[in-house]
Amino acid sequence: MKLQLLDRARKDIQHIRGHLKTRSPDGLQGVLADITRCFRSIESQPLAGRETPLDHVYERVSVKYHYLIPYLIRGDTITVLRVYDTRRQDYDYSTLLGGDKEE
Repeated sequence: MKLQLLDRARKDIQHIRGHLKTRSPDGLQGVLADITRCFRSIESQPLAGRETPLDHVYERVSVKYHYLIPYLIRGDTITVLRVYDTRRQDYDYSTLLGGDKEE
């Protein structure tokens, strides 16, 4: 299966980078590695994620830093919708499937 990220998910990662870059450069590398491992896990076992109230949308939580990563499975494509730091922002299912570009 092919994994892609919506623009919003990319922006979430940019925000994480910006937030941690000056506060904890070493921590930033750990967080990015944790999120990357989660992406690989999603790609290799997409149906192992938790089901959500939305059709074809699942979610995984990164193991070490607990980022919530909702994703949509459509055909042979997995689309990461967001990368939430649940300690810093609310999680709202109703906003997940907005009109964002897939890349």
